[in-house]
Amino acid sequence: MNAIVVNGLIMASGPLLAVLLLGPLGFSPWQYGLVFAAPCVGGLIGSRLAHPLAARFGQHRMMLISGVLRALWPIGLAFVRPGVPGMVLIIVVQLGLVTCCGLFNPLLATYRLEHTDPDRVARTLSAWSISSSAAIAAVTALWGLLATVTGPRTAIAAAGVLLLATPLLLPHRAKVPGKKLTESRKPRDRHGPATGRRLLARSVRTTSSTCHRSATAGAVLLGRGVEERGPGVRGDGEDGTVGDLGVTDVHGGGMGGDLYAVAALAAAVAGLEPGGAGAVCCAGHLSPSLVQ
Repeated sequence: MNAIVVNGLIMASGPLLAVLLLGPLGFSPWQYGLVFAAPCVGGLIGSRLAHPLAARFGQHRMMLISGVLRALWPIGLAFVRPGVPGMVLIIVVQLGLVTCCGLFNPLLATYRLEHTDPDRVARTLSAWSISSSAAIAAVTALWGLLATVTGPRTAIAAAGVLLLATPLLLPHRAKVPGKKLTESRKPRDRHGPATGRRLLARSVRTTSSTCHRSATAGAVLLGRGVEERGPGVRGDGEDGTVGDLGVTDVHGGGMGGDLYAVAALAAAVAGLEPGGAGAVCCAGHLSPSLVQ
């Protein structure tokens, strides 16, 4: 609400100030352009100072300070005079106002986003843009009517006086985003943390049990001296070539001390892929005595 009211009152004074400067005060067009172009450097200065000042003194504190300061400058425009003194007054007032706005706006944008749910950011920004533009249009039209009745200088002074009360609309307490907002920014686990831990423990137990059964099946087949060839199992032969290994190759010494081949045979019996997680796990459970 503070930003909407301030923006409306500041922008409403712009057309009235143009009428006052170019009309009764006799400013030339180049003078009018100069007094409003030179202070624009304040926007760059304020935006550059926003981050270091917020980091040193606190975001909320700097937002309050800059929000109060920007409301103090526009009242000075009601005392503008012709000539160089008037130009200097406008440049000083506009420079202070633009600098404070450049400092305030990034802090306000950060504050607004921190207190908005992620799934409502687009709608919040759209509503903000629409309401701000509508307020500026309405206040500008209203102040045009006021200037028609009272004169441009009086209308500018009235806007400046009302701006002095706008700091009351600033958030004076630093609100911490609620628990609901904080949780909505975290990855959602439909099972919950406790359930997730239980599922992980169950998966580990199941994998370990499968590896033990695979190793036991492979050991039993080797002990019996089965002459069948294990489907899909491969290992190194004595001549350095790679070929299919069966139990006959194991007894013939072709497999040697290769635990991986025994693990692969056990994995094949258990229906696991050779070289996969099951075979590697099985190799950790087999003892060297199985290949002797």
